[in-house]
Amino acid sequence: MIAAARLGGAGAIVTSNLKDFPRDQVPEHIGVLYPSEFAASTVAIDPFAAHRALAEMSSCSGRRGPVRSPKEIVTVLVARYGWREVGDRLGTKPGPP
Repeated sequence: MIAAARLGGAGAIVTSNLKDFPRDQVPEHIGVLYPSEFAASTVAIDPFAAHRALAEMSSCSGRRGPVRSPKEIVTVLVARYGWREVGDRLGTKPGPP
């Protein structure tokens, strides 16, 4: 995986299994992040795009499960995955910061 990230020019490896990516074996220019860190950073960079993504996810919900509003999707991300920072950054009000 580290070799693939290096060859592919990745800026980060996103994983819940940090023990398999010791800092001394990963090139300095490649970050190793938990999914929650990656998501929070992504939301921080472009909150408006994150709200558009939530709206799209909401419009696609109901195909294989319950229909969920953007607020409900954020609630699930926080409850199921512990993505509190993502929830705090997104809040419930869509739109640019």
